[in-house]
Amino acid sequence: MIKALHDIGKGYIKKNGSGYEYENPNPNNKYNNVIKIKLVCENNEVIYKGLEIEEFSEDKLDLYLYSKGSSRGGDNTPTTRVSKLDIPLKKLLNPIKNMNMDSFKKVHEFLSADENYDLINSDIIKNMLSKEGYILTLILDNKWIGQYGEVKDKILSENNKSFYEKYETTSKENDKNCYCCKKKKKEVYGFVNTYNFYTVDKIGFVSGGFDQKKAWKNYPICSECANILEKGKKYIEDKFTDRFSGLSYMVIPKTIFNIEDNDYFEILLEQFENKNKISLSEEKGDELLHNEKISLEAISQIENNMMFNIMFFEKDKNSFKILLNLEEILPSRLKTIFEKKKEIEKREIYLNLKAKNNYINLKFNFSIFEEFFRKDKSNNKTFLDAINSVFTDKAISYDFIIKNFCGPIIKPSEYKNSYFLARESLLILEVLNELNLLKNKTKGEVREMIERNEKNEIFLNFLESHEETFDSDLKRAIFLEGVLTQKLLNQPEQRNSGAFYSRLNSLKMSEKIVKRVFVEVINKLTEYKKKHYYFELEKIIATYLTSGNFKELSNDEMSYYFVLGMNLVDVFNVNEEDKKEEN
Repeated sequence: MIKALHDIGKGYIKKNGSGYEYENPNPNNKYNNVIKIKLVCENNEVIYKGLEIEEFSEDKLDLYLYSKGSSRGGDNTPTTRVSKLDIPLKKLLNPIKNMNMDSFKKVHEFLSADENYDLINSDIIKNMLSKEGYILTLILDNKWIGQYGEVKDKILSENNKSFYEKYETTSKENDKNCYCCKKKKKEVYGFVNTYNFYTVDKIGFVSGGFDQKKAWKNYPICSECANILEKGKKYIEDKFTDRFSGLSYMVIPKTIFNIEDNDYFEILLEQFENKNKISLSEEKGDELLHNEKISLEAISQIENNMMFNIMFFEKDKNSFKILLNLEEILPSRLKTIFEKKKEIEKREIYLNLKAKNNYINLKFNFSIFEEFFRKDKSNNKTFLDAINSVFTDKAISYDFIIKNFCGPIIKPSEYKNSYFLARESLLILEVLNELNLLKNKTKGEVREMIERNEKNEIFLNFLESHEETFDSDLKRAIFLEGVLTQKLLNQPEQRNSGAFYSRLNSLKMSEKIVKRVFVEVINKLTEYKKKHYYFELEKIIATYLTSGNFKELSNDEMSYYFVLGMNLVDVFNVNEEDKKEEN
């Protein structure tokens, strides 16, 4: 990853220059106005000339020269962010004091005087609306903070200092090889931590023991490479970092070519950026990860002369935790995934489904995985393992998949009913099967060839169009038994009482229960004088049950196929009685 960031950083500098990257004090549009405190120095005295308010502009980042500091010490320059809840001028005093320059010493003395402080602070508050955030800055002798060369130099120096000064310790060494460029450099630093993969404040993370001064031994980086890495980081964060289902992730382009020798990587990167923009401007429903910045489908459309790391992570001020790092994913792998998923999505069972206010087509993406593999938002391992399997072509246990399907569709959540959950589970199962990702799934055999007629073809057509899922007599029998059972439950006599549902063992099936339920369903339909409506369906179930081998299926599989049949009952409205009962 570090090499990829280094290559990207070099390309970024080549295209945009190596100048200082000004921080944006208003990245989320919450600080849309700038309050300027106008001061002039005349005859060795500071004079207050009032306030001026103007709209924030990204074109003036160099003039604002904002540099975020700490909560205790304040920001690093006399440009800060304030709201009505703050004491505005107080937030500006520390940064002014820390400038440690003669011209700013006089300003600090002037603003600290009670009379001046109260007047200016009162003026600021009068001009602030209660729910608005503001950027507060100084205009000294008609010059913005960013127009003072000594202030800019100080900020640049402070930025470099962070590469070797930390924890009240200095870690740098002379005449050593840099980890990134592999060259011997005049100085290398020990605290260059582009992403906080490790920490030097704990024993065991520093070569030679707990001597933080020797942190440079772990990861020696020269000044030039440190700034290149920061540029690479900024590019990735701006272009290819996004959020999905509450998780942050980044996509990092890589190539085997040496960026110093040619411009090939930059050309590829530009081509990808252009494809990415086009894909994001189109319908996003086909994406694997719902996003705003990154199109995996765009990646799938380029050639295998680039590869990508996809990293899911958590970060705070002090650490960067990798949750899942998918390394060297080739576009051809993504192309395969998109081709297979689109092929399965065309099946009628996933089209034109009635949602709350409209009709939708079901899509295979990792959002639908959440329902089955992420029961607890604080525990992402199972969910990320499933994502890892799809991207890296790593087989996933078929038994594990089925087991995770059963819970949600047997006991759906208040947010999603089993109508959609059952179809989503089937879609996942069929795409994973098409990608050959199901481990330990034994290939079944359909032994019975049932003669097709006008009344049974609706069932046989469905089974044949999903033959890889219903690949044994017993799976077909149990699935259709689920359909028949739901047709019984839809009868008016059952709608009112629901008595038969108690006979279904909480939808946890076994050989004994499957056989018992089939007999009892037929008896009930006979009792209601409805048996003749479902005679062909009963006949198919009986035929498949007779030839089925119960040793081939686990109880979880039996439960899944039975409940799947119950939830797909609307697919099989074979006569007017069905339509009347389903409405």
